[in-house]
Amino acid sequence: MDDSDAATPARLLLAQADEVWRRDGVAAAEPLLAQAYLLAPDDAKVAENRLYALYCLGRYRDALALLAEMPHGARHDPYLRATARLVYSGLGWHAHAYAETGRHPTLQWLKAWSRTGGPLAAVRRRLLAREQSEHDSWDHQSRALEIVSKLDIRDDAIRANVRTRLDNCIRQWVAATTRNNVAGAWGRGARLTAGTAGQVAAMWLVTAGLWGPRPAIVVPCALIGLALVAGQHHVLSRQTTLRASRIVEWLPWLLVVIPGLTAWAAGAYAPGAEFRLWPDGLWLTGFGYAVHWLIRRMLYQAALRLAALRLNRVWEGDLRWAILDSLVRLMLETPDPTLRNDLGYRARWVSELEWVARRLEKDLPARLVHTGDGETREWARGRGAGVARAIRSYKRRIIAATEPGWRSLETDLHTFTSRYASGDFGALPWKPPPSRPQRPRSRRGIALDVTRTLVVMAAPLSGVLLLQPFVGLDAPMLAWAKVIGVAWAVLYLLLAMDPSIRDKIDVLSPLMGTAREDLRPRAVPPREEHGER
Repeated sequence: MDDSDAATPARLLLAQADEVWRRDGVAAAEPLLAQAYLLAPDDAKVAENRLYALYCLGRYRDALALLAEMPHGARHDPYLRATARLVYSGLGWHAHAYAETGRHPTLQWLKAWSRTGGPLAAVRRRLLAREQSEHDSWDHQSRALEIVSKLDIRDDAIRANVRTRLDNCIRQWVAATTRNNVAGAWGRGARLTAGTAGQVAAMWLVTAGLWGPRPAIVVPCALIGLALVAGQHHVLSRQTTLRASRIVEWLPWLLVVIPGLTAWAAGAYAPGAEFRLWPDGLWLTGFGYAVHWLIRRMLYQAALRLAALRLNRVWEGDLRWAILDSLVRLMLETPDPTLRNDLGYRARWVSELEWVARRLEKDLPARLVHTGDGETREWARGRGAGVARAIRSYKRRIIAATEPGWRSLETDLHTFTSRYASGDFGALPWKPPPSRPQRPRSRRGIALDVTRTLVVMAAPLSGVLLLQPFVGLDAPMLAWAKVIGVAWAVLYLLLAMDPSIRDKIDVLSPLMGTAREDLRPRAVPPREEHGER
């Protein structure tokens, strides 16, 4: 930095901000950097320092706004472009990060080039379009940030922190949803391909085992089956008329009959193939489509689990801000009279309040108290259950809505959200939690208990029978081992049927001991000789 640059007010503020940054941290230095940028927006060094401060604070929205409004001359500074690369990489927008690398063959450029499709420019363009769509969705979902400025938060620093953390939570949710949509679009084709491949392989194995390797039987059936599945997807995606719905009703029959007819026709021209339409063609086609459906169903369930895990990772990572996002969204939507009159929105609001109540009742106390202090843990659970009950009372005002009820709901939501966002958890509304009713045992729990009992009962006898070929016990020892195994099974079955039988045995044991003492023959003392003759 030369002398002329050092004399400018912006550079003096930049030097002062650098000292504050080293002493008090980036949050204290950012206001000075903002003032310096207002004085000299064309100064690339000032702009780069403020951009890096916003990146360190996690204020990605402000960083993107700064890049958008930056003058053209400062935008081409290499240091500023390197900082912009950090911002885009932190957002997960690798195509935008590649656009900031320039065309110099450096290691950073090679890494960004390989992550965005390499020589495939079409892939890079699709990534840019997807990232821009994610940005637009982020802007749309962030309308709820307007509510943060209306909350009763005393400290402006806390308000700014709440706004930043909530905005980042919304951004991560939008990014996870976008990735799920992309994975779903690719997953449909992958499931169709895997199902068709499994169908062809299964039919080939069955055909080869029964009639020999006859491609004339399997290949036409598989090709027409693939065409029918594609037609089914097309009709299902466009079923807007009654005729389309009728076609969908007939599709399962077409999926069975037409491939069977094709296989029969192909088998008729296969020399030496003893293949007929009935029953060979029908059951072979049914078997193939059963394999196709099973593979696609398993892959679909796996994709759903992965998508749910991706979204849950976002909520679990920022649980407090996910709860705040739901509360702020309720504050944004419930004042609209049009949405109030929509039963779909009412049902969603009730579900949203129940989700918030469950998280406040179980997850948030577990996050705050995770030590071995059992008393504090139980107290925190009681507080969470009481707050959850207060939240659940809001659902009744939505279900049985009245105009005064809507106004009181708006007031209570504003108060609750303000206290929650400020961190005043002790001031949250609280109601005595209801006593926990004893839940009936589920079928799964009963099945697990029965299976566990049977396994423990049969373990000794089964072990003897399984180890006999290797141990080679003689007949008397084997008989005694079987007797002990059966006795153990009977005893364990009695204990499982009546768990109190052990206490009964303990009570009867002293009585049985006393009875044995009474029944035991006593020794007669020897007669004393009196010297009688």
